[in-house]
Amino acid sequence: MEDHGERERRAAPESPPRRAFIAKAAVGLSGLVAGVAGCRRPERTVDHEADSELAALRRVDPRLVKFRETRRIQTRLDEPRGIASDPNGGLYAVGDRQIVALGGMGGTWTLEGEPTCLAVTADNTFYTGIGDHVEVYDRAGRRVGSWAPPSPRAVITAIAADEDGIWVADSGGREVLRYDPAGRILARFGGKEPENGYPGLVVPSPHLDVAGAPGGGVFVSNPGMHRVEHHDAKGTLLSSWGEPSSDVDGFCGCCNPTDFAVFRDGRFVTAEKGIPRVKVYSAEGRFLAVVAGPDAFPSTTMSLDVAVSPDNRHVWVLEPKERVVRIFSPTEGAAA
Repeated sequence: MEDHGERERRAAPESPPRRAFIAKAAVGLSGLVAGVAGCRRPERTVDHEADSELAALRRVDPRLVKFRETRRIQTRLDEPRGIASDPNGGLYAVGDRQIVALGGMGGTWTLEGEPTCLAVTADNTFYTGIGDHVEVYDRAGRRVGSWAPPSPRAVITAIAADEDGIWVADSGGREVLRYDPAGRILARFGGKEPENGYPGLVVPSPHLDVAGAPGGGVFVSNPGMHRVEHHDAKGTLLSSWGEPSSDVDGFCGCCNPTDFAVFRDGRFVTAEKGIPRVKVYSAEGRFLAVVAGPDAFPSTTMSLDVAVSPDNRHVWVLEPKERVVRIFSPTEGAAA
């Protein structure tokens, strides 16, 4: 999935202008205060007021929390950058110039560069983001491909692989690319489309994620617009959902969600930075449940990565500061 090191250090170019098409999101973005957009945070006058307001923003109704932590897995990495699952149920972490198979699988693959993200196919082909480009490794750990950087400003922060091809998120170039397995570009999109009222991908900081859509095409985060978009294989926008809000059903901060994953039944799990929250939404974008609220994470947590289990039940959350993957399962009586 997505990098949690390099993307924090490199700022993307200034966000493109908003259009009427996304006026609802633009209203929230106009309230950027102290890096927390959509949170309706007023000017602070004294420290105790700031503390009180921050505490209110972090508070989650416990009745909305429908998951519980059931296990932790050590990543065995000093600086884990991201996690990815494969179609067979395997879970992997990347960082420290390595791919590490987690859980009972075991196995470590040494890379020639520092990885930022990963996608794994059913035949154990590993597509890794290495800074500004993608490298391909086989199941034996041999590098079998190295693709050219897609743009001079490229920062690869997420990769997904499905029947449509290899989807690559370039947060530096503010675009998504679709490749064939040989590394040929089949489509690229993300720029402004004034004729359609589409503002393009708004990436205030290098946070851009992708996931294959079960019905075809790709889901893409548009963090500056606080939403998730569905594009077809050519890049045409089909639909979107999400809005800036301090309420639990919205996305708070300058640029959220930072990361997301998709269950096989179409539901989404999202992660936010700033005030860390992991939540589940329906296939249509309707809020369903909280997986873990801010109080579930250390105060030093900056960003999280997420993946889902192929059995459609469990949520895997990478906590880079603690160097662990936390497994959350539905509580008794909650919908899986």
